[in-house]
Amino acid sequence: MLVSAAQIQDILACPRCRSRLSLPQCSNPQCALDFPVVSGQPALIDFSASIVERDALVGTRGASTLPRDPTHASFRTRVKRLFIGINRTAIEIGKRFHADILAAADSPTVLVIGGGDFGDGALPMFCDPKVRVIGTDIYASPNTSLVADGHQLPFQSASIDGVWIQAVLEHVLDPWRVVAEIHRVLKPGGLVFADTPFMQPVHEGPYDYTRFSLSGHRWLFRDFEMVAAGISSGPPETLNWAIRYFVQAMARSNKVGTLTSLAFFWLRPFRALMGPRWAADAAGGTFFYGRRSDRATTPREMVAFYEAQRKLKRGIIEGESVDASPR
Repeated sequence: MLVSAAQIQDILACPRCRSRLSLPQCSNPQCALDFPVVSGQPALIDFSASIVERDALVGTRGASTLPRDPTHASFRTRVKRLFIGINRTAIEIGKRFHADILAAADSPTVLVIGGGDFGDGALPMFCDPKVRVIGTDIYASPNTSLVADGHQLPFQSASIDGVWIQAVLEHVLDPWRVVAEIHRVLKPGGLVFADTPFMQPVHEGPYDYTRFSLSGHRWLFRDFEMVAAGISSGPPETLNWAIRYFVQAMARSNKVGTLTSLAFFWLRPFRALMGPRWAADAAGGTFFYGRRSDRATTPREMVAFYEAQRKLKRGIIEGESVDASPR
C-alpha cells in the first residue's frame, strides 16, 4: 500500500549530507538544504547535483516533462498492451518478490524507484496493506509518495526491505551510482528487482542514456547475490522495435512507426522456439533479482555466468544453477 512521506519520516535523510530531515529542510545547520512541496509531495532533491531543475519542477507543480499514463487506462495504452503484450516475466518475478518480502518482515518497506508510472509486476505490492510502498520519481504522480532523484536517495542507510526499479536505469545518467545507492539503503539481505532494456532504440528522447546485456546487467549488480536473472523481453520484441523505428525514420512520423509495429504482434510466439543463449544475446530487455550482499561477484564468475545462460528456462536462470568454478 502506498504510504505518504509523513508516514516514513523516521527513515528520511537529506540527499546531500544524509542527516535526518525536519521537513521542509535538512536538520543539519551546516547543510540546511530546503525542499519544495509539489502537488502535496516533498521534492527531496539536491537540485545542484541533479538533472531536475527546481524552478521547472515548482513551476509545473511537479508534472512530468513527458506525457504519462500512470493508471494505464488510456485508449492508446490499452491498444498497445493488447497488441504488444505485457511483461509476463516481471509479473512472475513480482509474485516471488512479493512473497519473499512478506517472508522477510511483518510489515516490509518497499521502495519503487521510477514509480510514477510503475511497470508490470509491481501492482500486487501497491494493493497489499501489509507492504509499505514508497513510490518515488522525478515528478509527482498518484503513485508516488515523494519526488526524488535515484542518484541521491533521501533515505537512511539500511532502512529499506526491498527495491523495485523497472525500466528506469536506462534513463539515469549514472546507473552505477544509482545501484550503489540501492545497495546503501537496503537492509542486509534486502531484495532488489531491476528490469532494463538491452536491444532497444532510444525512447523518452533526452532522458535515455544506457543499455545492458544480460551479463552487463549482472555485473552492474555485482554487489548483490543473484536469486534469478534472465530475459524480460526477447528477440521478437527486439525485431518489433527495429521495424517500428525503421518505419518511423523513413516516414518521419512516430505515429506511423507505432501503428506499423502493432501489425507484427504475431512475432511474440516465436520466442518459445529460440535457443536460450541466442535469445539472451538478442534480448529486448534483461532483469536481475537478487539480495544485498557484502561479497562482490568476481570477473571470473562473469565468464561462468555467460556460459550458464545455456540453462535459461522460459527466459530465467536461477542463482543456484550458475557454476562459478574456474574454467
